[in-house]
Amino acid sequence: MVCSPLGAVTYLSTVWGGRASDVEMVRASDFISSKFHQPRDQLLADRGFTMVEEFVKQLSPKEVEVSSKKC
Repeated sequence: MVCSPLGAVTYLSTVWGGRASDVEMVRASDFISSKFHQPRDQLLADRGFTMVEEFVKQLSPKEVEVSSKKC
């Protein structure tokens, strides 16, 4: 499931059972394709999500520090 900053559900994948990993589900769902995003959209993921090569930008150390202080 994907939500907008205002909390609206914007994407809902099919149900997965068993021991599928988050990475496997994202790759199979086609969510990262351009048909679901506008050119300036920002995609955020939980800490430890390992699909860095699929996304354009990773947070800088300063951005990580600032975002950690807001939590």
